[in-house]
Amino acid sequence: MNDGRSRRAESQRVYRKAALLTAAQEVFSERGYHATSITDIVTQASVARGTFYQYFDSKKEIFLELLASLISELQSSIVGVDQKEDAPPLEQQLIATVYRIFDVVSANRSITTIVFREAVGLDQDVDRLLQQFYGGLEHYIVTALAVGQGVGTVRPLHREVVANCIVGSMRQVAHRYLIDAQEEKFDAKHISEEIVQLTLHGVVTGQN
Repeated sequence: MNDGRSRRAESQRVYRKAALLTAAQEVFSERGYHATSITDIVTQASVARGTFYQYFDSKKEIFLELLASLISELQSSIVGVDQKEDAPPLEQQLIATVYRIFDVVSANRSITTIVFREAVGLDQDVDRLLQQFYGGLEHYIVTALAVGQGVGTVRPLHREVVANCIVGSMRQVAHRYLIDAQEEKFDAKHISEEIVQLTLHGVVTGQN
C-alpha cells in the first residue's frame, strides 16, 4: 500500500512540475521574461501559488531549467566528426549537424524566442549556459575543419574565424526565419546546406 501511494505521489509530483514548466514556457513566450510574474505562471498552470514553490524558488530558477533543457537537447545534436573511411564527406557531416540544430530550434520556438530576445545579458547563469553551448558548437566546427585540412579537403584558413562565421550565420538565420518572421514552413535542410556551402565555397562559380 505504501509503495502504491508513493508511486502515485511521485507521479503527481512529476505531472505538476511538467505542467508548471509548460505553463512557464507559454507565458514567457507571450509576455517575455521580464513582464512575466509567478502569478502568471501558476494561473496558466491552474495550480496554487504555493505549489510553484514546492518545485522552484523563483522565476529565474524555472527559466533556467527550461533553458538548460533546450541546451541539453541542442548539445545532443552535435556529434563528433566521423573519420572512418566509409564516413560521409566532411561537408555533409557539417550540413547534418547544422540541420539537427535547426530542427531542435524549430521545435522549441517559444523558449528560443526568449533566448534570442531577452536571455543574453539577462543573468550570469544564463550567459554561462549560452556560452557553454556556443563554445561547444564552435569547438566542433573547428575540429571538423582541422580534420578536413588534414586530408586536404579544406584549404588553409583561420579555423576559429570560420567557425564563428558559421555559428553567426546560424544565429542570424534562426532569428530571421524562426523568431522575427515565424515561418511556418522552415526548410531546415535547404538552409543548412546554404550556410555550409556558402562558408566553404563562397558565392562565385569558379569560372574565369
